[in-house]
Amino acid sequence: MKKTYIAFTFAFIGFVVAGYFLAAWYRYDIYCFYSQKLQMPLFTGFLTLGGFLLSLKTFILIKLKEGLYDNQYYIELVKDKRAVNPNFSFYGPLTRLGNFLVFSVISALCTSFYQVTFGWIKCNVLALVGLGLALTTAIMVVFAWWYIRCNLNRWFELLEKERIAKEGSSAETGH
Repeated sequence: MKKTYIAFTFAFIGFVVAGYFLAAWYRYDIYCFYSQKLQMPLFTGFLTLGGFLLSLKTFILIKLKEGLYDNQYYIELVKDKRAVNPNFSFYGPLTRLGNFLVFSVISALCTSFYQVTFGWIKCNVLALVGLGLALTTAIMVVFAWWYIRCNLNRWFELLEKERIAKEGSSAETGH
């Protein structure tokens, strides 16, 4: 997970630096475009996104814990993996997802508040930082949704195995 955070940091820095040099090369006033077209929509959008993720985070984590991580087939899978690697964490994926969602919420709220604090300073570099924060946070949220999707897919696989096992046992008993 640390590699992911480092990658987001380098993507952010790369965007800001590349944007600065491209704007200087083409003599484009990024701040003018940013302040007139993007600043307020970015503020409201990321404030809404941060609030939505914050309220959804707890619900997602609780439902995944109840449905996936307390599932008997998952428990057996973890036992098999611990036979190979005794350090395998039972709730590790859920903990990492929770931490990533918290980091996504913080990033979305920081991006939103940046727009109404530093975003008013007439400077191309600060405008690029605001745009870089927005782009990086948007990519981070897509990654968070991807991690949620992976957990849901695992859950559905286990539900399918459980359903097949129940159908097999009911066929054996004659029901």
